Amino acid sequence: MKAVSVAAALALVACSGGGTSSAPPSTTSTTTPTTTSTTLPADFYTPPDPLPEGRPGDVIRTEVVPAASGLKVWRVLYRSTGVDDKPVAVSGLVLAPATAAPAGGFPVVAYAHGTTGIADACAPSKSDEAVRLLSLVAQQGYVVAATDYEGLGTPGTHPYLVGRSEGRSVLDAARLAQRFTDAGAGTRVVVAGHSQGGHAGLFAADIAPEYAPELDIAGVAVSAPPADLRALRSNAVAVPQYQGFFALIAAGWNAADPAARPDTLLTPEFVKHIGVVERGCADTVLAEYASVPPPALKVDPDAVEPWRRLTDENSVGQRKIAPPVLILQGQKDDLVLPDVTRTLQRTMCAAGSSVELKEYAEANHLTVVSLSAFDQLRWVHDRLAGTPVQGACA
Repeated sequence: MKAVSVAAALALVACSGGGTSSAPPSTTSTTTPTTTSTTLPADFYTPPDPLPEGRPGDVIRTEVVPAASGLKVWRVLYRSTGVDDKPVAVSGLVLAPATAAPAGGFPVVAYAHGTTGIADACAPSKSDEAVRLLSLVAQQGYVVAATDYEGLGTPGTHPYLVGRSEGRSVLDAARLAQRFTDAGAGTRVVVAGHSQGGHAGLFAADIAPEYAPELDIAGVAVSAPPADLRALRSNAVAVPQYQGFFALIAAGWNAADPAARPDTLLTPEFVKHIGVVERGCADTVLAEYASVPPPALKVDPDAVEPWRRLTDENSVGQRKIAPPVLILQGQKDDLVLPDVTRTLQRTMCAAGSSVELKEYAEANHLTVVSLSAFDQLRWVHDRLAGTPVQGACA
């Protein structure tokens, strides 16, 4: 395997956004604008109504995407289970080596992307750059199954940071890759993700025993996961550049529970700007809300339902997660704070999970991915090879 290439790919993919953004990139930005393809058929993301019969993970439709030499790439629409527990169509990408699969098939990397926004234009599968960067991983002998998540690209509002929705989308992408015979996927799966994708990856592992017990998940590697949403909220309140996350969460949780109306949580001034979440991707949302005078919240979410319940439901780490977990954390991260992640590891260990935490003194929320890429790659390779875990709580 080409360690340098894979490490660079993991770093680039984890830091890339899914669509275009009108805000310029900055050193504190949580996403990187990408170039959106202009050749997509207008109706690819509109699923048939009713959905065809099938199981979660079944293919609804596919489209061949131009691929780098030695690769096969498809844009996919597949069945999953929505936040309302009903069948839903989710979009994404599947990438695979064009060579003959080895005995047992290629290992699957189920990739969960970081925050891109909730507008349909922000779906990574619409981004030429996301295809290019994910291709670097597939070129090393992996089938990559990269979900857009429910409602991101497809009809409906994306339930942002709603764990069961994200986790189902990730697990069903892995199922899709294994059932899509042209990909040559094997049974072994590793889940990987950054930031929102770390949240999604942990939830995928958490719900897998009930939702997808047949999947052989060898490990879960996540960086800067916002697992404790109370801690995330407390930090975001204090940093103007992060105020836009409240709008994304309010709109996303409203998709999960109609009683979670943004105007019951956000101040009138913040509600006035809420339309930006459907017009722009994450950088645009964060840039607009950075200039809105605080406070963002008009009530304490822990004192008002359904916000308290939703905060509890969408924080993760209290139950034992069966596969080994690697958490990568930057000590200069000012969004997902190091102390919060250390507490997460202790909580997960107390629940019986096997969790290794690696910290990087000079890394922030974004650069932790590039600075930890070799460690992540080595860990993923070891899990797929069946090497015993070392350096983690049992």
